[in-house]
Formats: sequence, C-alpha cells, structure tokens
Amino acid sequence: GMTANERASASLEAELSGAADNRDIVDTNSSQQLSAEDIEGMREEGASGKDIIQSLIEHSETWKHKTSFSQQKWLRRKEQKYAPRLRVLRCEG
Repeated sequence: GMTANERASASLEAELSGAADNRDIVDTNSSQQLSAEDIEGMREEGASGKDIIQSLIEHSETWKHKTSFSQQKWLRRKEQKYAPRLRVLRCEG
C-alpha cells in the first residue's frame, strides 16, 4: 500500500487539480455581467427566453472569442434552461 506521506501528497494533488477546475468555472461566470437577479427581473417583466438568451450574449465578454461550435453548444444549453418550449426557427433562404 501507500505510505501516509504518499497518501497525503496524492490527496494534495487531487485537491490542487480540483482547485484548477473550480477556478476555470468561476472565470467563465465572471465573464457574464448579467446576474441571476437581472435574469429573474427580466422574467418578471415578461421577457421571453429568447430575449434573455440575447441579453446573455450581449453581456458575455467571452462570446466573441468562442468558436461557432461552442456558441451553438452554449445556445442549446441556455435554450433548455430559459426557453424549454422555444423552438428556434431557422430561416430557409
């Protein structure tokens, strides 16, 4: 088995790598200037899910740096969260 020292350093490493992951999560949230309260307020004023998502995009500092693939992925997640009944209609040109 592992010595107490090896166990301690293994759990420290796990903690450190966990900390890095958490830091990334916090960073992605700080790039969003809209707070949950802002969103709640919009909902109370009758904003549609689409309006809220549009607002989230406008207030996101990282949106323009995302690849279109991750923008699509992000949009799908937000649509499920804010506009579950919303079907985005794509214009057929």
